[in-house]
Amino acid sequence: MRETGDSTGRRRPAALSGCDPSGPQVARARSAFFVDDDVTDGQVRAPIAASWRRARDWNVDAERIELSRPSETEADSPLLRAARPILDEMSDHFTNEPASLILCDAQGVVLDRRSGDAVLNRRMDAVCLAPGHSYAERAAGTNGIGTALAENRPVQVFGHEHYAEDLVSLACAGSPIRHPVHGGLLGVLDLTCWHRDANPLMGTVALTLGRRIEDALLSQVGRREMSLVDEFLAACEQTRSAIFAVDDDLLMMNRLARELLGPDDQAALLAGTAAVLDSAPGPGRDREFLVDLPTGATARVRRLPGPEGESRGRGVLRVRLATDARSRRPRRGTASYRTFGVVGSAPLWRRCVESVDRHLAERNWMILDGEPGVGKTVLAVAAHRLRKPASHLFVADLAEPSGTWSHEVAEALQEDGATVVLRHLEAVDPVDAAVLADLIEPYWELPGPDRPTVVATYTDRDVRTTDLAALTGMLAVSVTVPPLRHHADDIEDLLAVLVARLGRGATPSFSPAAIRHLRGNPWPGNVAQLRHVASKVLARRRAGTVDVDDLPIECRATVRRVLTPLESIECDAIAGALVDAGGDKARAARQLGMSRATIYRKIREFGITPA
Repeated sequence: MRETGDSTGRRRPAALSGCDPSGPQVARARSAFFVDDDVTDGQVRAPIAASWRRARDWNVDAERIELSRPSETEADSPLLRAARPILDEMSDHFTNEPASLILCDAQGVVLDRRSGDAVLNRRMDAVCLAPGHSYAERAAGTNGIGTALAENRPVQVFGHEHYAEDLVSLACAGSPIRHPVHGGLLGVLDLTCWHRDANPLMGTVALTLGRRIEDALLSQVGRREMSLVDEFLAACEQTRSAIFAVDDDLLMMNRLARELLGPDDQAALLAGTAAVLDSAPGPGRDREFLVDLPTGATARVRRLPGPEGESRGRGVLRVRLATDARSRRPRRGTASYRTFGVVGSAPLWRRCVESVDRHLAERNWMILDGEPGVGKTVLAVAAHRLRKPASHLFVADLAEPSGTWSHEVAEALQEDGATVVLRHLEAVDPVDAAVLADLIEPYWELPGPDRPTVVATYTDRDVRTTDLAALTGMLAVSVTVPPLRHHADDIEDLLAVLVARLGRGATPSFSPAAIRHLRGNPWPGNVAQLRHVASKVLARRRAGTVDVDDLPIECRATVRRVLTPLESIECDAIAGALVDAGGDKARAARQLGMSRATIYRKIREFGITPA
């Protein structure tokens, strides 16, 4: 064992010297786990066995680490600001060591990686242990980052204790980093090296560095939160309105806010202000905007000016009710929206449609926010066609470069009374945001009935990359479009419309049991996912009654995400092979040319029940 000396001259083991705390029995236990689907107590450490089971339930690939494209990370988060000086200092000490320091956020996404070893860097790149990739257990299985997050405590993982074969040459020690005020999990500090160089003292190093980062956060976060408290108290003294103060980890409201708005209205208000709070504050950015609330009231919200240099995602809001549920004038019903594919009678959905209908009729510029696939664009287009059928309509996809839509948007805005729908406002980069603001601003305060109406759709993202203040200041109304799981009673009506549109004369009906089953689905893909399901049902049955057994695998399975088209095909192939094999999983695996471990994992992933 290599040794080093401390300042007193005493000899001590180097933190990265060689040691194998796992032993060959772990490799045997890991192989047996993928065949027998469990591990005998005592064969591996309890946290590792628990993590293997979680990774199995998440259907993590046991062979390869193949993560999706790296996501964008916030370049200057509080965690990064606190950690950078410490990482800079420690990088000098690790220059000649085959080890890496890795900082991750609370989702396991790598924010920063420091290593001076070229060979280790290449290996980490090969397994996507690099900035922008998530090493949460659901993505990479058992590892020092994801397992520390799942266990909410320091964790060390050596060699074959990793779930994925791609990681067995590595060892890692992760230590959670917690918020110094409320204790919430902010991220992980991880130390990774080759398995052959590992030492149990790695955990001590990671824990010590994690605590240093927490100490740095304490001074930084304390100043930030006390600044918001001061702004909140000042606003409460200056006005008799409802006041909210919002930060990533903090929500304050005064007594009037609690009395004026119930929990549902409070949640809708905060969701409706997300795009505005994501914008960097500054002069002239305290304009009022409207938020329609679930109870039927409309809130008039003003973001109060903050101190110079205030970051995005935080601010103080003054809230007044523009109308309450009783005083809002009756609106035309939503039944006529069915003509344009917008159906549903659930109260939450009906209020959403009525809000969009009213604001478009009044030519209010607005943001429709909500999860992907809820029908934001469909609703905006339907409202235009119903209320302004003679006027021009243009839909622009802001996820595309501005060169593909800027000219058409400019032309559409010149049409008298036009409606311009801007999809994916959250996707614009800073350059395109400036282009768009320059295009629409001349029309913002244009008087008269010929003024165009601008409707933007917005899906909140964890990472804020673009300042949208110049745009959200002009989009003064915010309406939240609810996810399908919040108005699941509308699924039967939605299916009737989807089948009529997709079926080309097909007339299947859905049994009560099938409808009940579909209503219990979490629908992570919302109405877009339901449309995909309807299409698959029509491919199998064009008449008669659709029962639970006729639903696609992805509906009968208990899955936490939407299956891709390739995964849906794979589901069908495995289910068919199991039927042919009389439920014999090993025989079905041979028929499909896959290993038993793989078919077991896929059966769990897709929730297939052999006949």
